[in-house]
Amino acid sequence: MISPEEKARFAALCEEDASASAKAREGIGIYNEKSLHRICKRFFAKGEKEEIFEVKVGPFIVDLLEDGQITEVQGASFRPLREKLDYYHKEGYSVTVAHPVLADLTLLRADRETGEILRQHRYRSYERPVDVLPLLYDLRECLAKETFTLCLVLIRAEEFRYSERMRYRKKGAYESELFARELMDLLTFRTREDYRIFLPEGLPETFSATEFGKLTRLKGRRIYSALNTLVAIGLLTREKEEGTSHRFLYRQILASGVPSN
Repeated sequence: MISPEEKARFAALCEEDASASAKAREGIGIYNEKSLHRICKRFFAKGEKEEIFEVKVGPFIVDLLEDGQITEVQGASFRPLREKLDYYHKEGYSVTVAHPVLADLTLLRADRETGEILRQHRYRSYERPVDVLPLLYDLRECLAKETFTLCLVLIRAEEFRYSERMRYRKKGAYESELFARELMDLLTFRTREDYRIFLPEGLPETFSATEFGKLTRLKGRRIYSALNTLVAIGLLTREKEEGTSHRFLYRQILASGVPSN
C-alpha cells in the first residue's frame, strides 16, 4: 500500500516535471531524459542533492546512488541492465530496479497550434503488472538474490498526440508527449514468494502453457518467457507431457518448496 504522503510527493514531482518540460519547449533548459524516468528517479531518492544522481560506479553510470544503495529506473527491456547488475552484485551493492507501468493511460489527440482536444480515449488497464513478467526473464538470475529488489511503479498518465497541419507529414505520423499524473500503487518484490502474485487466480496445480495464457491473457512467446521466469525463480517446475516430444506441463511449488500434488 502506498501512503497519502507518497501519492502527494509523486503528484508534486509530476507537476514540477510538466512545468520544466514546458519551459524546455520555450528554449529554457535542455531535458534529454524521458519524463517517467526523471520523475521515478527523484521519487526514489531520499535527498535532493545532485551528487546522488548519475553517479559513476566502476565502468557504469547509475541513476541513483544513496547510502550504498543503487537504484536504476528502467522502462521497456531489462536486457541492457544485465551486465550492470552483475557488476553491482559482485561489488557488494544492494540494487533496486524500478520499472514504470502505465496502468491507466488516456490518449488525447490535440492540435498543437490551438491546444484543442480533438478526441480522447482512456485505457484503464493499458499495462498490467503481469505484462512485465515476460520481460523479467532477462533478470532471472537476479530475482531471488537477497541484495536485489524489484519495484513496479503503477502510474496514471496522459499522452498527448499532436495533429499538426503540415505539408509532407506522413499519413498517421504524429508527435507526442507523455505526462505522468498520479501514483496508483507500488508493488515491491524482495523474495521468491513475492512473485507468487503473478500466478493467476484459478490456475490449476498442474497446467499447460495454453491454460496459463488464457488466464493471464499473455500471447505467443510472451507466455513461455513468463513461465520460464517463474521456473527460474523456483515457483514452478516443468516436465515434458507424457506421450509428447515437445509439450510441457507446469506444476506449482508450494511455499514449503515442495511441488504440489
